[in-house]
Amino acid sequence: MGQQTTEFVHDRIAADPFTGQAFTYAQHKLDGWRGTFFVQPCDACVPLRCYGRNEDTALEFMARFPRLWEHPTIKKIQALPPCTSVDVEITAEGALRHKVTTALRDPAAPIHITAFAVPWFEGNDCRTGALEAAEGICLENGIPFAPFLNAEPWANALSTIEIRETLLNTARELGIEGWVLKSGGQYGKWYKLKLERTVDAFIVGVRPGRGKYTGMVGSLELAVYDDDSAVRVIANASGMTDEQRQEMTRLRDLNELVDRVVEVKYQMVGSAGRLVHPRFMRWRDDKRATACDLTQLTA
Repeated sequence: MGQQTTEFVHDRIAADPFTGQAFTYAQHKLDGWRGTFFVQPCDACVPLRCYGRNEDTALEFMARFPRLWEHPTIKKIQALPPCTSVDVEITAEGALRHKVTTALRDPAAPIHITAFAVPWFEGNDCRTGALEAAEGICLENGIPFAPFLNAEPWANALSTIEIRETLLNTARELGIEGWVLKSGGQYGKWYKLKLERTVDAFIVGVRPGRGKYTGMVGSLELAVYDDDSAVRVIANASGMTDEQRQEMTRLRDLNELVDRVVEVKYQMVGSAGRLVHPRFMRWRDDKRATACDLTQLTA
């Protein structure tokens, strides 16, 4: 399990996109920073460590953001038995909802820490265990746990399309980002299913490409008209194929790109009315810029 005399760590798991794979649990996907807290062995120099997507010592959260030591949920995690690990999502709220780094550096900014897995408990491998057991450990110790559904009773009776529609409709009703679908216990196979929306917007500018896209269009500045018929920039979107990027560069050089309408997909509307994770989908040459207004957006 990667236990050492001075530091307890383990390999984490990444989620693949859901394309119809079998799953046992559907757990709320929160929009924040993923971290894993490691309650170290008794002889460790530091009793608690937290890492993000990798275990680079220079990116260890507790050293980077000292305010974490005072967070009530972290104190409860630290009180768990040694050689225990807890996967969490760190989220902020308000204007800092999508700026977790800023919130972690601001002593006055509220942050929330929600567990979604307990891969190891007191040196015992719990990765293939039931998610209900992990929830029980957290709730018994006052640690918030991400809600989930046990999908076995109904998922096998539905088609992939029906499952996707059911989960996405439920996510909209709950106001969550989407789902992490888990198979084979709490740490078997994970799949992500995110709620995405679309909007038609017009191009008001571009940002230059970098690396292999130097000299080409890097991303698109997109806008819609607000209630007062003023132009409101809502996104800086990329996600184009190489062929699409080449076509956009040609149009840019001909001064024919601005005011062209495109369809983009996004997850939600973030702070200052900007789209979260916008991605180019297709041209909408059947629409004029004047038809792109703010009423399309769904928070």
